[in-house]
Amino acid sequence: MYDPAQVAQVIAALREAAGDSVPPPYGYATFFDLATDPDAPEQRFHNVIRMGRKALIEKWYAQQETGVTHIALNMKPSHRHAEDVISELAEHVLPLFNAHAR
Repeated sequence: MYDPAQVAQVIAALREAAGDSVPPPYGYATFFDLATDPDAPEQRFHNVIRMGRKALIEKWYAQQETGVTHIALNMKPSHRHAEDVISELAEHVLPLFNAHAR
């Protein structure tokens, strides 16, 4: 289970260990199911997280503040077609996290 405090400690340790060098990026992978309802809250089913895009955006903003820089979504357990999920992410979520837009 994702523990923001523990992740923050790991990222702080990586930064400290890097000293004057650039610290390595921190990321994770997860089994993911994007709900059809954009307002659906986060739910956890064993090792799968399911949520609507609004909850995903909130989660990623919070993780970005912690120092998470990379996330890999495994859509194998998804109830939706991958093309639909990718389209929704591309239209509504990913543009908010474009590193070049900031």
